[in-house]
Amino acid sequence: MDQMDRDTLDSCCEEIIPKIDMIQLWPKLLQNQIFNRDDVNVRRWEQNLTEEATIRDIYLTIKTRGPHAFSGLIISLCQIGQEDLADILEERRYRLCNNRSQGDFFRNIQVLEKPLQISVRKEESFELLCVYDFRDPTLAF
Repeated sequence: MDQMDRDTLDSCCEEIIPKIDMIQLWPKLLQNQIFNRDDVNVRRWEQNLTEEATIRDIYLTIKTRGPHAFSGLIISLCQIGQEDLADILEERRYRLCNNRSQGDFFRNIQVLEKPLQISVRKEESFELLCVYDFRDPTLAF
């Protein structure tokens, strides 16, 4: 699973976990091959599917279940009628993706191998485009 999907799961953790119906979701997680019946924790989890600690453990373990686990979780949530939770995850992922792409510009500037060069040229003529009145900042001429 890529880092953005992991961050999405982490950022939605407190909001999503109390709302998950793990009794319905668990068979879908197995059916969609996010977990296997022979996984180490499966027996322990299946004994306590309604406890919040178990739900949290399952939810956070999804981050370790491979590159398609996030989309598998979304599909599983939709299959059991919890589209609202799937929407929360997808919306948060979209927002994180947008924030990262905007932040990458500044990160890329910082990690350049050669220094950033800014080219400046002397202007021969100047035009007054806008006059700003400092007494009333809402007025511009």
